[in-house]
Amino acid sequence: MNDRQQDKEFLAQEAYDDAAALNTREHIQEHYGSHQEPWHRWLWEHMHSRPGMRWLDLGCGPAHLWWKQAGVLPEDSRVVLTDLSPGMVRAARTNLPGAGPTFAFLVGDSEAPPLAGGQFDAIVALGLLDHLPQLDAVLQQVRRLLRPHGFFYASAGGRRHLMELEALVRPFLPEASYGGESAAFGLENGAERLERAFRHVALYPYEDELVFREVEPLIAYARSEAGAARQLRGERLAGFRQSLAAILKDSGAIRVTRQKGLFAAQL
Repeated sequence: MNDRQQDKEFLAQEAYDDAAALNTREHIQEHYGSHQEPWHRWLWEHMHSRPGMRWLDLGCGPAHLWWKQAGVLPEDSRVVLTDLSPGMVRAARTNLPGAGPTFAFLVGDSEAPPLAGGQFDAIVALGLLDHLPQLDAVLQQVRRLLRPHGFFYASAGGRRHLMELEALVRPFLPEASYGGESAAFGLENGAERLERAFRHVALYPYEDELVFREVEPLIAYARSEAGAARQLRGERLAGFRQSLAAILKDSGAIRVTRQKGLFAAQL
């Protein structure tokens, strides 16, 4: 696994200093995906939500999950959004204007959230756990923060996630890593790791395919991954663009697997 993907300074100050890359991916996934439901709407439909719940989002990013559900949150819901990156917390605030008492924002480390225990009905961690080297310690923090019988929702990718994209980029960026790391938390090992801390663990798979018939959206997606924009430029970028154009001329489309899923774990 690329060690930088678990380097807090790199993640907070370079990879996810602002929301631009995540916004790019979100836009492309919604416009080029094949699944009948967009990712964040699908996620919400698989979460147990009821009036008066207290939620905590660890690694909230630009709050895509919440601003897309802002009009349908049950009455008296309260959500605390946290992220290691101040830039992401600023973006979350921007995406939830006039949030009022429903949303609170906090810059904080998921490995040691400065919050009192036993106050949340549900905790969310989307695309976060594969970045945490001390996963078991974080899961104990989640247990501490949850109320009895509370839920923990964690998304993950599988080993086939973005495999075609990685194969396309590798000739120009040999160190490229877009997912599917066997050592990281993922669809294949996630249930086993969560079962160390929770009584019940269920997995809901989300299989999608991005279909590209133009070069530039695929380049934008490739460069939106952590660290790729800084490295995939100049002659490398020109070569990558030419390679994609040749493939599209021959085949008409490039298809990229999105293999993701949601774990629902209960105390």
